[in-house]
Amino acid sequence: MRILGIDTSLRSTGVAVIEQAGSRLSAVEYGTVKTPQKRLLSECLRRLHEGVDDILSRCAPEAAAKPHARAAACCSGRGGTALAGLWAT
Repeated sequence: MRILGIDTSLRSTGVAVIEQAGSRLSAVEYGTVKTPQKRLLSECLRRLHEGVDDILSRCAPEAAAKPHARAAACCSGRGGTALAGLWAT
């Protein structure tokens, strides 16, 4: 099973995909989605959505994990944007 982990931040969102085979875990891909300091909020959220969508299409995870997912979806633009990318697939 492939699992996407995501830790959202407006300027530098961490993403990782791991693969579980029995009790063994291995890294498939990891990195950050970065946005420049002086971008509009809408541009930052678009870039975050594109970055999450890119890793979803390349790695095809079957599950996702995000700290405090319920709060992020309700209260945070960046968390909500990241989760919207996950729910849209």
